[in-house]
Amino acid sequence: MMKCGSLVINTALLPCKAYYFLSLAALASLMPYLPLYMQHIGLNASESAIIYGSMPFITFFVKPLWCMLADKFQKHKLLLILVSVFCAVFSSMCLLVPHVPAVKGPVRVYLLANNSNVTVSKCQWYKSNYETHIEEGYCLQSNEDDNYLHLVNICSLSCEKKDNDTGTIKLCIQRTAYCQDYENFDRLQMQNVSLHLIGENDTQSTLATPAKKCHQYLVDSFEVNSSEFDRIQVKHPLAMECNLACKENTSQERQNVNNRGLTFGLFFLLYLLSQIFQSVTLPLADAMSLSILTEKHRTSWGRTRVFGTLGYALFAVISGLFMDSFTQQKSVSNFYAAFILSGSLSIVSAVSGYFIDIPKDIQCARMMKNLSLLFKDAEICIFLIIIFIFGVFMGVLQTFLFWYLGELCSPKVLMGLTLVVECVSESPMLYFSGWIINKIGHRPILFITLGVYALRFGAYSFLTNPWYVFLIEPTHAITYGLLFAAATEYTDIIAPPGMSATLQGLVGGLHWSLGFGIGSLTAGQIYNKYGGVIMFRSFAISAIVVLLIAWPLEHFVLRARKKFVVEPQKHTEKEDPTQVQQGTNADEKNTVNSVDQVSDDQVNIMVDKHHPSS
Repeated sequence: MMKCGSLVINTALLPCKAYYFLSLAALASLMPYLPLYMQHIGLNASESAIIYGSMPFITFFVKPLWCMLADKFQKHKLLLILVSVFCAVFSSMCLLVPHVPAVKGPVRVYLLANNSNVTVSKCQWYKSNYETHIEEGYCLQSNEDDNYLHLVNICSLSCEKKDNDTGTIKLCIQRTAYCQDYENFDRLQMQNVSLHLIGENDTQSTLATPAKKCHQYLVDSFEVNSSEFDRIQVKHPLAMECNLACKENTSQERQNVNNRGLTFGLFFLLYLLSQIFQSVTLPLADAMSLSILTEKHRTSWGRTRVFGTLGYALFAVISGLFMDSFTQQKSVSNFYAAFILSGSLSIVSAVSGYFIDIPKDIQCARMMKNLSLLFKDAEICIFLIIIFIFGVFMGVLQTFLFWYLGELCSPKVLMGLTLVVECVSESPMLYFSGWIINKIGHRPILFITLGVYALRFGAYSFLTNPWYVFLIEPTHAITYGLLFAAATEYTDIIAPPGMSATLQGLVGGLHWSLGFGIGSLTAGQIYNKYGGVIMFRSFAISAIVVLLIAWPLEHFVLRARKKFVVEPQKHTEKEDPTQVQQGTNADEKNTVNSVDQVSDDQVNIMVDKHHPSS
């Protein structure tokens, strides 16, 4: 121990704090952006969901094996160093995975029309003032780095409306002022489309677009039903999604090609190996830091673990800033910065792990036993099902929120800042959670969280400007901070005697492994087929459906059952006052211990939320 005024510093815990900070910083530098990287190398939403969603299932079984191996040979420090290094090696090797090559074929583009002109771009505009953006000619960030079109004069556009407006537009010829009504359309088929890059006098066959800017292509002329036009007259700006195809098929887009399986398989293997090693880092660090603390200071463990949250929040933003800065300097992939930063921090965390001084005979494995006793209780079963559903929702958010923001032209730093908003919003909620739980109760908080999830998913589906996501992210205080404060305490309350740790482990496994994985896989299939808007709205509806089923079940079944059990106890014989007082004192003591323990568990879960495989 070292004293600094009235502050007492446990110097033995400093390496543990450094390891938590560095390892979670390494995680934040790369993990949130991995779905975007998978999109960058050419994998679609379905393939990315299979990779990202299957990892929690695998690591759920691998993690106890690592812990049992460390416990058997008592080589926790050596194992911690090795897994940190190998995690950095295999995650960095993901950069070597070959990209799915772009092949000739139709490409998805976005068409904007006002009374002045018609433009096409691979970049999806997010602001409502389309006319201003047509003059600016760029957006903050493309949803693809290779944002270019190979064009010839003879192209076709097959477009679908993005809104529900079924009004009339006019197809016009500017030089003659002739216009023709085009009524009640859902699709617009344009042939012999001639385009050129805005701001370029040279209409080359290959028009390159820098990664930081999304240039637009002006439609000079087009044909509809064999009639030639060059303008679309509308009452308000018209936005449409289109497939662009040219006669020589030189528009480029990634398609299913022979070596697509190589990209998918190699990335899956390398990412799996990195996750196998990474999955045990935090359990090992937890066991080592707890072994350093005496029983008297065991409740201060949460103050050590919170350094991981600080590292995560800080480097989520730093990594995003690095990627955006790297993109401004070079018109190449901006993901190298994230991989290099993450790998470097993992190596440094391994060095900090070397300085952790631990006693012998520590344990990091927690065996699950007597599970049948838990599943016989209806209250526990309903609670576990709801926790599983929350895991599904978390899998949706952590896998595809950034993917969705990327399609709205979000810069990487904005994505990092969303994680900071989440951490900042959940901190005061955790601090006041005890007071809120006492006022509302544990089970009502579960139902409130379902409602907030429905609002959160629904709000995402209506986003047009990615910066507005900051208005939505404070709901994370409820869907994570308040939820897990209540869930952790409620788990301890409903657990049978001696099975609190087992139930806590089961809750974590159902949420972060089974639920998270299924959420990622399911969301990937929906996203790949219908897009992000439909995906978020479908999960918003599912949250409402679960709420409409779970609340009546709790209100009319569990509450009635609890009343039936409690009421007979009111008619028991009068107890000895001394025994009552002793029992009260014991309950008060247990309550204090429970609150202290919940405080630590809350910090534990708060950090684990950034670590789906932990």
